[in-house]
Amino acid sequence: MPFEPSVSIVIVNLNGLRHLDECFKSIQRLDYPKDKIEVVLVDNGSKDGSVEFVREKYRWVKLIRNTKNEGFAKPSNDGARAASGEYVAFLNNDMKVHKRWLAELVRSIEVNQATCAGSVILNWNGELLDFAGGSLTFYGMGFQDHFHEPIKELEPLFTQDKDLFFACGGAMLVDRKIFLEIGGFDEDFFAYFEDADLGWRMNTLGYRVVLSAKSRVNHKHHSTGSTFARERMRYLYFRNSLYTVYKNSSDEMLNKAFWPTLLMNNALIFKESGLNEEDYDLRISSGDFIHQEAHITHLGASHLAAQNAFVRNLRVMTEKRAYIQQNRKMDDDKIAAFFTDPFACVGADAYAYHALKYDLIHLFGIDQAFHHPFKRKVLLVTADQTGKKMAGPAIRYFEFAKAISKTCDVTLASYGMEGLEDTRFKTVQYTFEMEDKLCQAAVEADVILLQGFILDNTRSFPDIAKQKYLIFDLYDPFVIENIEALKDQPLTHRRGNAAYSLKALLKQLRLGDFFVAANIVQRDYWMGMLTSVNRISPEAYDISNNFSKMINLVPFGIADEEPVHARDVLRGVWPGINKEDFILIWGGGVWNWFDPISLIKAVKILSEERSDIKLFFLGVKRPNPTTPEIRMLNDAVALAKELDLYDRHVFFNFDWVDYNDRQNYLLEADAGVSFHFDTVETHFSFRTRILDYLWANLPIIGTEGDYFAELIREKEMGVTVGFQAVDEIAQAIRKLADDKAFYARCKEHIAQVAEDYRWSKVSKPIVDFCQNPVHLRDLTFHIAELESGEREEVREIDRLPSVGRPARRGSVQQMLYEIEQRQIELQKSIRRVSHDGRDANERLAELQTWSYMMNDRFNKFKGIANPFKFLKRLFRRR
Repeated sequence: MPFEPSVSIVIVNLNGLRHLDECFKSIQRLDYPKDKIEVVLVDNGSKDGSVEFVREKYRWVKLIRNTKNEGFAKPSNDGARAASGEYVAFLNNDMKVHKRWLAELVRSIEVNQATCAGSVILNWNGELLDFAGGSLTFYGMGFQDHFHEPIKELEPLFTQDKDLFFACGGAMLVDRKIFLEIGGFDEDFFAYFEDADLGWRMNTLGYRVVLSAKSRVNHKHHSTGSTFARERMRYLYFRNSLYTVYKNSSDEMLNKAFWPTLLMNNALIFKESGLNEEDYDLRISSGDFIHQEAHITHLGASHLAAQNAFVRNLRVMTEKRAYIQQNRKMDDDKIAAFFTDPFACVGADAYAYHALKYDLIHLFGIDQAFHHPFKRKVLLVTADQTGKKMAGPAIRYFEFAKAISKTCDVTLASYGMEGLEDTRFKTVQYTFEMEDKLCQAAVEADVILLQGFILDNTRSFPDIAKQKYLIFDLYDPFVIENIEALKDQPLTHRRGNAAYSLKALLKQLRLGDFFVAANIVQRDYWMGMLTSVNRISPEAYDISNNFSKMINLVPFGIADEEPVHARDVLRGVWPGINKEDFILIWGGGVWNWFDPISLIKAVKILSEERSDIKLFFLGVKRPNPTTPEIRMLNDAVALAKELDLYDRHVFFNFDWVDYNDRQNYLLEADAGVSFHFDTVETHFSFRTRILDYLWANLPIIGTEGDYFAELIREKEMGVTVGFQAVDEIAQAIRKLADDKAFYARCKEHIAQVAEDYRWSKVSKPIVDFCQNPVHLRDLTFHIAELESGEREEVREIDRLPSVGRPARRGSVQQMLYEIEQRQIELQKSIRRVSHDGRDANERLAELQTWSYMMNDRFNKFKGIANPFKFLKRLFRRR
């Protein structure tokens, strides 16, 4: 006979009238013997007519009425005690069960010889996962695996049942007798985490808990919980997390994990209280608080109340702990395996809280207790596309991910809907319109590395990022670059973009904990900018007197592995290029600040002398489709055609070479070239294409004026020429093509220099910071302390020596204390006013940017909307 035990379905309800009809109807459709199903509704004093509705429409439901809200744990236990079934199924009132929901739960218990089985819970429309297993942090905060990820992508994970740390109390089946014997849900919890506590307890006592992979329900997430105040929810979360860890941890695990949990909670209480530690530090203030009250926020108070509730109930919790530990059947090693990510960022998303957490992990050896090596979670965010075809920014972050993943858990977030998969780190894709996955990765991260305008182009991501350690990659001075890139645009558009770029940059300089520059010239530039936003402070100097802890050099790099030629791509393959030709390669995009024109003219000179000089543009169509059309590229192609060099001596690849295929082109070339104009962009630039030339051991011809020009000349790695010096370029090409000894020396010197640019070396400052991050933004030297160019330190009044008792009312000492306290409050007010003023200036800059952009758009529209122009175009078409 089939295993079909009697089941009592217990539903707890609080003002859930809008959910009950759909929930009960789905139960009536269950594919399970009706005579073996009992439904018990425990109502928590609803005021919305729930009880009357059930009595009138669903009389077959057994009803238990409470006069007040008794939470989830006690009403669930009351329902189980009043039930008659061999098994009890707990179901949230906002659930809709699938037809095979109960039958699959029963099957999973029988097949797996389990005591408890949990369902796969989907969101209401069935597209996203709500629950299919979860875990706890070492400090007791619960979380769901793959929460709200698309179920279509996750289905391969749920083809078979699996062991669970705990089942979700909103859709689970458990042996009723055993459930009641071991205490059921802990009624001291009231609500939240009681299911995680039960699952941990059951596993510890030797009872198996499994996920029933084919048992499905749909859920309206937090439809009841969302009606509660945030502070009251936080109170339950933090109090119940303490209960859970204290009761269920073994002695060894408790000694390592519980005391750090208390310390972390204390830190969070103070952080969210709104209090200022400086007010109580005699080195800073000796103000008398005898006549003042301290006020803390409700959020801070909720944590304080949670900890106090734990202390108040400590005797009861100790008795419950004694029962669990005396009857323990599962050892620590097996329990630790259920903690899939004991160091996850769950609960308070405050960097000070998590910074302390990581210190305590090492100090108390928590990672050893859980057999889970601690690695920081690092999120790299690029606004470029990763994939087979990648431009400089994407390459840089892809290589950073490889280097950092050796010591940290890395996620690489790239723009667009397609990305590059890699087993060494996780990858997510995002767009500015769809940033959910980016935000989720940010929530889980400890450190975030990003560059460009990502903070300004996303909505929810910035608020999450500000709570993390932030590294800003400043290798691209985009304010200067954009001025050069947009020089052909209308002035209003250029002004608007410049204002927008500067605003984005200033935000980064204020928010960043660590900055990286490509070379020493850039570093000096950024040090000046950091000074202008008050980041160069005495406190930061004390941490690192050369400020390397705040800003360091991380140039573009080259692969640690040597390039290997895998296939013929140019010589004797590309039409017009012969095997014996001397090939010059232009390795990268053709931007407006580059000078391919002078190079093409030099090739024209040489083409009249010899036929073996060939110039190949490696890739001119960037993989990012949002990249605008480049004027300089069009000019270069037009000139090559005009001079009759196109596809004879000058060749353009109008695609973009795959990242893992580029070495084949580079290794078939004889020299790398890079030419630019005399602009401020040149002075601060770091030409990433030069690194590919170093990797492929190609002698280089380049224009003077940038970082690499000096290095090429100093290390004799090629030839540098003047700006737009056509004859000099032609002569440099002759020298490399004909002077074999010089050419050989260049290759020898390049091989030596290349070792300094391996990704494993250049990434080290970032790797070091990720392993030991510091929140240097907390050390900002506030501008409110300055007035008329001088530091406005409120003059300290000479304090009378302390005599160990309060100052007498009306005495000179008391009056001095009161005056000093007022001065301190005045200082705080000045800082607040300064901060408000800075915000006002930023808003004014935003308004100015918007005005420039709207004016530009209006002018364009005016040209299109002009009726006479419209009529002319209309008749011209006819």
